[in-house]
Amino acid sequence: MMKLAKKNNVNVSKLRPQNLSNDNSNIFNVVEYETTNLEKLNNITYDFVILLQPTTPFRTQKIIDEAIVHFVKNYKKTDSLITITDVDYPINWSLKKKGKYVENLIKNGNQITRRQRAEKYFKPNGMVYIIKRAILKNLRNKILPTDKTLFFYVEKNVSINIDTKIDYLLAKTIYDEKNKNTHD
Repeated sequence: MMKLAKKNNVNVSKLRPQNLSNDNSNIFNVVEYETTNLEKLNNITYDFVILLQPTTPFRTQKIIDEAIVHFVKNYKKTDSLITITDVDYPINWSLKKKGKYVENLIKNGNQITRRQRAEKYFKPNGMVYIIKRAILKNLRNKILPTDKTLFFYVEKNVSINIDTKIDYLLAKTIYDEKNKNTHD
């Protein structure tokens, strides 16, 4: 990778350690490592760090700006922010394996018989993560949310997070459909 960077005139002083370069490396460990290096290099301490994962193709500048404004507005009361969206399916109906059988993930979850009566739940959509620098340094298990994590809601139709080939195909279909309509 460093050869490719140098070939394209990208200045790369060093690569991350192997334990931070694997497919299963914790992203917040990587962010902590890179932020520490940037702070040393630039002789500065950042107040907060923003993580924008490349797997969310429909993230817009407006979403980023509004998330930052929401975070800064609540700065004294929070330590982090994540963007969220709706869960696809009522989690009350979720099951877990138990041997060769299944059981409810949530006790008495199957008592909700209509999706419309189920409590609303949300999931992180991977678009924007903002975390105070001091929290990032000491983040337990390097995972969010903490008990002071704000949310910023993003509509489901733009909350595509590409983790699988099906996610990619869905994103491509949505992108192609949007562009088809703009060229008609």
